[in-house]
Amino acid sequence: HPDIFKGLDVSGDPTKNSWFKLMIAEARVNKIKVTVHCAEVPNIKETEDIIDFGPDRIGHGTCIVSEYGGSDELFQK
Repeated sequence: HPDIFKGLDVSGDPTKNSWFKLMIAEARVNKIKVTVHCAEVPNIKETEDIIDFGPDRIGHGTCIVSEYGGSDELFQK
C-alpha cells in the first residue's frame, strides 16, 4: 500500500545475520523508502551486503568504522 506506507525501518538481532532482504526489495519496488539498521555489532559481511543493496538510510552503523570492528574499505563504501 504505497499510498499509506511511506517508509520501512528494519532492524533485528544483529548476531543472527538476517536482514529481511526480500521484504526490503519488495518495498523498494513499491517506491517505499527503506532504512536498515546494521553494524550495531561487528559483522563486515552483513554490513557490506546491506550497503551494496543501497538502503535510503542506515540506522546506527557504529561498527562500520575499523575502530569498532569494521574496516576502512567498508567505511569508504
